[in-house]
Amino acid sequence: MNEQGKPMSRQEKAIQDLMRICLGIQKEEQAVDHMLAQLGKYYAADRCCIFEVNEEEACISNTWEWCAEGCAAQRGNRQNLPLDELTPWLDWLAEKGECFLSPAAADREDCRVPEFLGADCLMAAPFVVNGKSMGFLGVDTPRRNTEDLLLLSVAAGVSYREISGRHREMEAQGNLIQALAIPYANVYTVNADTRKAVCYRMDQAINERYGQKFAAGNYENNIQTYIENDVL
Repeated sequence: MNEQGKPMSRQEKAIQDLMRICLGIQKEEQAVDHMLAQLGKYYAADRCCIFEVNEEEACISNTWEWCAEGCAAQRGNRQNLPLDELTPWLDWLAEKGECFLSPAAADREDCRVPEFLGADCLMAAPFVVNGKSMGFLGVDTPRRNTEDLLLLSVAAGVSYREISGRHREMEAQGNLIQALAIPYANVYTVNADTRKAVCYRMDQAINERYGQKFAAGNYENNIQTYIENDVL
């Protein structure tokens, strides 16, 4: 039953199942894999894939892929595609929003299924951040439920959130590795909810002066103590 007390529609049930996946799986990689598989089966598609824009390299790549049984994987052939060739289509999709593209409906060059996908028809939902297109979620050759665009929109939002969390974690790990390579660095991780600072490493001078106090304090208090005593 939905909030109005009516039986849930096919699409509402699929969205509910999608959210259960997200809440029940802790690892982002597994959550995204399960979501793509669910979408592929729901739409009876050949593939479900995620493309992400790399602004620094000016390219777009297929970073995640689910394939139906009997369909060959294409992810390896869809790496580092020049962004300038796809920008008009990505901009169009960002403005259009989630949609179903078929050969019969493509009356404009920029809204046809991109050739590199090799699909006759496509369902797509954009990843838009601060007005910029950062990629899209695509469903290649869907054969049923193509009118159910809300599920696709929800899946795009959830999957991009999961992917962004993974990127942030990788960036944080990279920053930690770099910091640990500096002999005089004091390295902390901070719990964003409790603001508790956990010390990975403290240089000898700081440890002698503030060791116990910093270990017991939170991030803001530690920074304030250091600024008042050693900076000002």
